Amino acid sequence: MSNIYEPKLSSLSIVLIGKFNPAIFQPEWFAREKLISDEQANSIKIKLIHSELVVLEDENFLLNATLDSFSIRTDKDDYFKMLKDLSINIFTLLRHTPLHSMGINRNLHYELDDEKVWNNIGHKLAPKEPWKNLLNDPGMLEVHMQGGRDDDYSGNINVSVQPYQRFKYGVHIRVNDHFDAIDSNNSSELIGYLSDVFDKSMEQANKIANTLINL
Repeated sequence: MSNIYEPKLSSLSIVLIGKFNPAIFQPEWFAREKLISDEQANSIKIKLIHSELVVLEDENFLLNATLDSFSIRTDKDDYFKMLKDLSINIFTLLRHTPLHSMGINRNLHYELDDEKVWNNIGHKLAPKEPWKNLLNDPGMLEVHMQGGRDDDYSGNINVSVQPYQRFKYGVHIRVNDHFDAIDSNNSSELIGYLSDVFDKSMEQANKIANTLINL
């Protein structure tokens, strides 16, 4: 009986595209607005701060903000919901921020048992037969697939699969749950989506990744 593979590493990022004032995202601002505790604010490291780029990091998340993008990421599964809540709270407060699109992104990294199992993923996702007369020893580097949404939101689902070099027989699966705003004049539409679909998005990403890695 074949093994059922679970991810060795997992991360979540929430990415928003719009118009931002990066300099506002400073630890004291988060604490002053009661978005995080004073203790957590004191633990945040300011990696870079500039009028056009801010990078903050603590033990739970990494935040990057530029003039046209905001992203917040964690590799702690038990912080996923808190990351979602923090993002909602930030842009509920900054409700006049124009937001054009949003991605809820899962990255899952697997370590497979051996080369045969590892190659099997590539054989099934990218069959070599069409390439054998065109390339010498062809092999899969990366596969991208895009699908339409099964709900009423505007956007799509993007999935990529590629080898993961950190493990000898590693596979990296990325699931991007992408949303486009109909009205991008403020943050309320996309932040409402984040609140409504987050749990479903997590379940869908897990289902996609589990199905692909256990082909």
